[in-house]
Amino acid sequence: MRPIVETSCAEVNRTLCDGKVSGPSIAYLHDTRNDPFNPRRGTVYSLETLLSSAALGGDSFLKTSGFIAHFEEIRAGIVIAGSGRFGVARAFGSSIELPLPERFFAGGPSVMRAFKTDEVGPGYYNAEGVFVPDGGNALVAAALEARFSLARSFGFQLFAEAGNVYATVNDIQFSDMREVAGIGLTYRSPFGPLRLDWGFKLDKRPGEDRHALHLAVGYAF
Repeated sequence: MRPIVETSCAEVNRTLCDGKVSGPSIAYLHDTRNDPFNPRRGTVYSLETLLSSAALGGDSFLKTSGFIAHFEEIRAGIVIAGSGRFGVARAFGSSIELPLPERFFAGGPSVMRAFKTDEVGPGYYNAEGVFVPDGGNALVAAALEARFSLARSFGFQLFAEAGNVYATVNDIQFSDMREVAGIGLTYRSPFGPLRLDWGFKLDKRPGEDRHALHLAVGYAF
């Protein structure tokens, strides 16, 4: 008989990990972009707060996240876009920590593009040497991107990003922000932009890959 090997739910799919959300939540969205898929001007920002409580049948925690982005076409075919996002959360009462599915993560085709998906911030390496992200109770990230239109539906972009995921709100230190930069190619299809981004770490640490390649639908923000 083969021995039974237990595998952490985080290594399979973190949405399978224990966690109950009761609500309530409140959200606000403001959007003045001229085009939600290929914006050339305007601003969008959102704010969302979630309160989950054991008294309502969930884990006890408070979570707030926000996002803002602005787009400006400085001349025909050239758009400068900037974004910022944050997230803070804290467990309270009988809940010792935030449920894994409710934590903040970063890394991938939308946030910190020099990292693989969810690779930014706390985590550990399993027996196979694969990084398993733990996420955190706090997220801070910002991005600046220049988008250039080329002939026929093609374009390219230059981007720089800084950000990190922190285990707790008290751990937030702007001096510990990771820094990345990169380039990308975009094809504006009838179904929305198709994007290929190559990001590389400006502050590569021992054991990390220098760069990452991401294929995605739509712009990063």
